[in-house]
Amino acid sequence: MATDFVGDYDLVSDKTAKYKSYFDILIKLNYTNALKVFRLRGVSSAIDLIEPYVQQSIHNDYYYADVFNDYGFLLQQAGRNVDAVTVLNIVVKNTPKRAVAYLNIADAYWASGDVTKSSQNYKEYIKLMKISHNNKIPKRAIDRSK
Repeated sequence: MATDFVGDYDLVSDKTAKYKSYFDILIKLNYTNALKVFRLRGVSSAIDLIEPYVQQSIHNDYYYADVFNDYGFLLQQAGRNVDAVTVLNIVVKNTPKRAVAYLNIADAYWASGDVTKSSQNYKEYIKLMKISHNNKIPKRAIDRSK
């Protein structure tokens, strides 16, 4: 069986609305798949699936709160704390009321040994959780915020 790649093709610039609409579909599909793969095969496989799309998103100034936050979480779980902080800073900059992003970035700072920044972000997480009347605050966040 052979594949024939001859014929007419349109070059779609990554600066067009058409490209963005295709990209939106692809990143959402790969994000959903990456979460399933994370549960089945682990963090590295999930990162492999979603990383190229997040990098392209950053390159094109596209922002997907759920995708970026969960990608940052995956990076932190994989021990890539510097990369996690970079991505999670994009999340807190663009969606400053997203409580879980502060928990994720705090965990990344904690794992990299930056207790000061970790504590600041745990405190922000706790504050946002209390504002939303959500008392499901992990003990580690309370302990490390002091």
